[in-house]
Amino acid sequence: YELSPQVPRDGQRDLFLVLASDGVWEHLSDEEVVRLVSRFHASGQPASVACTNLMASAAMCWRREEGNYRDDITALVAYLPCIGSCGRGE
Repeated sequence: YELSPQVPRDGQRDLFLVLASDGVWEHLSDEEVVRLVSRFHASGQPASVACTNLMASAAMCWRREEGNYRDDITALVAYLPCIGSCGRGE
């Protein structure tokens, strides 16, 4: 497996962390996952809703590409609300 732990950023702080099995990454690119989760984060939706939608999107891609077969789809989305402010009293 090829690891891609970083997506190039333009000096922005991390807003969330996505841990997912290869069943998610098989048909969704890093950029697609970031766009999907970012929409939920920006609209104030909980990380659990972003995660559920991420897994549903992966499942739809599997069905479209592979028919009834799909790999396991496991994911965790965690928002990082205090990056940049933790420990500084902000």
